[in-house]
Amino acid sequence: MAAAAYLFSERGYNATTMRELATQVGMEASSIYNHFASKQALLQHICFEVGYTFEKRLKLIIDNQNHTAAQRLRAGIEAHILQLATNQHATAVANEEWRYLEQPFLDTYQHLRRSYEQQLTNLISEAISENCQVQLPPRAILLTVLSAAAWIQRSHNTAKQTKPQVLSSEITDWLMRGLLHLTV
Repeated sequence: MAAAAYLFSERGYNATTMRELATQVGMEASSIYNHFASKQALLQHICFEVGYTFEKRLKLIIDNQNHTAAQRLRAGIEAHILQLATNQHATAVANEEWRYLEQPFLDTYQHLRRSYEQQLTNLISEAISENCQVQLPPRAILLTVLSAAAWIQRSHNTAKQTKPQVLSSEITDWLMRGLLHLTV
């Protein structure tokens, strides 16, 4: 799976062949079909594994009512960035190559992405109403956070120079202070 994520993220889904995947993992091209029925099945597995991981972590954070909305938002952003930093190739595939999923998986994955974004938007709204005066709409804050975090999957060397926990903590601090005027 890691080899597929690497090749899909570096070369793109369409430009990667099953023969290249087999070579990458040291097996014959015909043998790879014993493990995965198709290149599409690999893409589905990567996208949904990443998507469900993001969703599961965010749900645990949102459900923790022992913390303020701002604290949960901070934890949610930090978890998002940590996932990007520790699983760069798979998250790059899930964030960029998902468009090549075939139906009905494409619709299901788009729903998963929209649900995740809506949960984060709701948490942003809750943090704003609880703690601060912000003029930006919650959706604009969400898109800024996701865009700010997205560079991690595109800048493998830069992200690797800093430990993932430090990277996620410092970027989250910057985003919380800059967008929401919060120090949590």
